[in-house]
Amino acid sequence: MHRASRISEIRRTGAAPVPIAAEEPDPTLGPREIRPGPQGTVFRISEVAPESGAIGNLTPEKAREIFRAAGAEAASTYGRGGRHPLRHRTETVDYAVVLDGEIYLVLDDTEVKLASGDVVIQRGTNHAWSNRSGKPVRMLYVLIDGSFDPGLAAQSKKASGR
Repeated sequence: MHRASRISEIRRTGAAPVPIAAEEPDPTLGPREIRPGPQGTVFRISEVAPESGAIGNLTPEKAREIFRAAGAEAASTYGRGGRHPLRHRTETVDYAVVLDGEIYLVLDDTEVKLASGDVVIQRGTNHAWSNRSGKPVRMLYVLIDGSFDPGLAAQSKKASGR
């Protein structure tokens, strides 16, 4: 029903500072989750398929199911005034780099068209990615665990009606 993305998890850490050992288990073999664990990071590359018309048929419940499958049901913000069915927000700092193609970053009150080489740094931003180009887009992401300042968290709850 929604567009498929191919995600390659390159590296995941679970602590800061990161323990450095001679040998360690492959950290990418665990369950795939959108956000890193406490004090952790995620480094991934994804290929985002073009959106189809079916994206407009996603209900808030179906959007939450998609995020639930990725371990982040609470991240879904669709149905609370969201402008895109796959809008979400996590307590992370995200570095996103467009490696190849064009994609729209959909924010609360604007959209930004991004192209190869563009970099976005998000700090807990409510957002979605929208590929309207008709071709796959390759993205690189580094996500770093964070926590909302109490004032920002209260402001966010008030704005979302929670």
